[in-house]
Amino acid sequence: MLTYIIFELAKVTKQLNRVDTLDPFHVVEMDQSRVYVESNVLDEEGMSGERNPSHFIVRFEDLQYALECLLYDRLLKDDDLEGSKEYTIFILSFLAQLPFINMEQQNDNYILSLKEFQTDKLPCEQYTNIMKLLHDTMNGEFDPANISQEFHGSQYTVKSRGRQDLRLLGFINEVNEMFIANYRQATDKVREIQQCLLDQDYFRISLYILDLLQNYSKSEKKEILLNIGMSIVRNSRGDNYQWRRNEHIM
Repeated sequence: MLTYIIFELAKVTKQLNRVDTLDPFHVVEMDQSRVYVESNVLDEEGMSGERNPSHFIVRFEDLQYALECLLYDRLLKDDDLEGSKEYTIFILSFLAQLPFINMEQQNDNYILSLKEFQTDKLPCEQYTNIMKLLHDTMNGEFDPANISQEFHGSQYTVKSRGRQDLRLLGFINEVNEMFIANYRQATDKVREIQQCLLDQDYFRISLYILDLLQNYSKSEKKEILLNIGMSIVRNSRGDNYQWRRNEHIM
């Protein structure tokens, strides 16, 4: 199903900057199996210093393989890929558009890596439970600091998870009074919560992928989100459910 991400990203990519020089690549055409790319290459061998147009084809299967390697190995360098410099730099530049991927330069090497999130920094409770907890907190009916004294068993679990989500949204931290004040004054409280969610990188990644795959079925979207999530999320011990290259669904 990673093919879907590659294909849909290619459909909306008309131009992207090279990771090495920031000069543009232009995607001039695509079909069901490849993209046709144009770039202007500096004539380093001649004396003119002019840029000459370069045209080449990049296969989707190479883009998909590079993404598979990155999800499996967590790092991808330009010398991990086969092909000309233009070809490999395009692949890195193309994948670097995805919001769950970081790009850095080490000497002359360009390296892609996965963003990582800890489970204790992610939402884990239902929206209705979070909103009830927020209102109880605002009304003085609930003190997040005293959960262990006031609740036990399943109630403790629900309240503890809700507290984590409120902390994630900014309502329980050193500046929580500002967030609560903004929420109280907001005429559209649902939109206020939505904005808090959009401030979180993990939500932005999820929404980006869902928007990219808007024409796919709910089950297909879920499958892809799970594959990516299992690669970028780690538990408190630092482990993650690493995506397995040999178990993916084409």
